[in-house]
Amino acid sequence: MRRYALILVSTLLISVCNLSVDIPFAAATDVSGSQSGTWSAGGNPYIVTGTVNVPNGQTLTIGPGVEVRFNANTAMEIYGILHANGGIGGRITFTANSTPSPGAWKNIKINNPDGPCNLSYCDISYGGDTWLGDGMIYILYSGSNVTISHSTITHSANYGVQCRNSSPTITDCAVEDNTQYGIYAESTSSPAIINCTILDNGNYGVWVHPNGIEGLTGPMTLPATHPYDAIGVYGGIIDYNAVWHDPGVPFAITSTVTVNNGRTLTIDPGVTLRFNSNILMDVQGTLVAEGTSSEHITFTANHATPSPGAWKNLKFNSADSGCSLS
Repeated sequence: MRRYALILVSTLLISVCNLSVDIPFAAATDVSGSQSGTWSAGGNPYIVTGTVNVPNGQTLTIGPGVEVRFNANTAMEIYGILHANGGIGGRITFTANSTPSPGAWKNIKINNPDGPCNLSYCDISYGGDTWLGDGMIYILYSGSNVTISHSTITHSANYGVQCRNSSPTITDCAVEDNTQYGIYAESTSSPAIINCTILDNGNYGVWVHPNGIEGLTGPMTLPATHPYDAIGVYGGIIDYNAVWHDPGVPFAITSTVTVNNGRTLTIDPGVTLRFNSNILMDVQGTLVAEGTSSEHITFTANHATPSPGAWKNLKFNSADSGCSLS
């Protein structure tokens, strides 16, 4: 009887060991179309199978630790309000739902939102609209309603951040390894860029119209290699009273800047302006550039080895009264 019992127990143990046990794993959450409410880490990963939009009058809150993966040719479009704030529960990830490469998905597009939108402690990578040429974060007609902080913005197929008629605040971010400019501000945009590291992009780390310089107070870290060790300024007409502050890095003036009649450009002590070949500053309004004994203002060539005649001049062209260089 004892021998029979031992044989029965052994048989049961062998049978149990051979059982195939299915261990449940958290399923992905597919998202597309109109979205609002809260995405939490319990739904990870969120797979964007078709472009997501947050409509006017709605808010989407993305919590700490959430991972958002985008299928090819998909985007997130914000017309309402977006709050994407990582933190103690983990950073928020926006990336490709595939073997990652620049342009594997489109972008986060914030277009005339209802109110303040923010991304903090986010890692955003491998997007960029290769068809339309838009940035991986594309901010349109948003005024100063967008804040990006403590985030990484990397490996875009185009710009890391693109601003159109928008002046976001970008603080404590790393904007690196993007195919084009790290941050591109179109003519009616003036982003505030503070304590950011902007390295190893395909062109200037920051590319801005003269009207957009005022918000660039710095500090910021740019590459050590000429010419990308400077903020790129693509020229145009200054058509309002402006102040250019010292961000701790030079400005590279790549095409002619004009100070319009009736307008004043004030350049703070410590600012360095480097001009490309055949480029000038045409002053038709008022230029006030007053350095100090310890912080000069520098106007020079944008050349690694400058020589006389490497740029044109400061041209006072029937200028308004009050111009001063000291």
